[in-house]
Amino acid sequence: MKKLSVIISSFCVMLSYAQKVSDYKYVVVPSSLESFKKNNYGLSAFLTKSLKSKQYVVISENRGQWPEEANVNPCSVLNADLVNDSSFLRNRIILEFKDCNSKVISSEKGNSSIKEYEEGFKDALSKALVNISISKPVENTTFKQEVQVVKETVQEIPKVSEQKSQASKAEKYSNGK
Repeated sequence: MKKLSVIISSFCVMLSYAQKVSDYKYVVVPSSLESFKKNNYGLSAFLTKSLKSKQYVVISENRGQWPEEANVNPCSVLNADLVNDSSFLRNRIILEFKDCNSKVISSEKGNSSIKEYEEGFKDALSKALVNISISKPVENTTFKQEVQVVKETVQEIPKVSEQKSQASKAEKYSNGK
């Protein structure tokens, strides 16, 4: 019985600390999708529009165009990717959200029985987006603490050099021996 309760409690703790897509504010949607080499079928524009309707801020792949908050902490940005998992009779899409370490945070599957590619892929993508919740960004406190520690150490460095300069001005005294 103890083992069962330990397993259940550890599983609950893992779920409580797990990252969710809704914890992020910024999402990068690539302009060209790797799985769809020949034709994009308008999926990146459809994904961008859908994420904006769920209150996410969609930013470009070029880091020079990112907002200040995203540039300061690049791990507060998710990367979206669509994987073509189609079969003979169905259009299937896997929507993946990855963090800055390329770790998959969420993977949603959507499928459609519509045979035409453009309409079928958009239908499958809309079904995959159903499970993505509205953006409720959480501030990353660990990053702010790290920045604060770095600022404190930068401020302490001049104090140490001042002490050295005062020590060098000290005179040597002897008792005559």
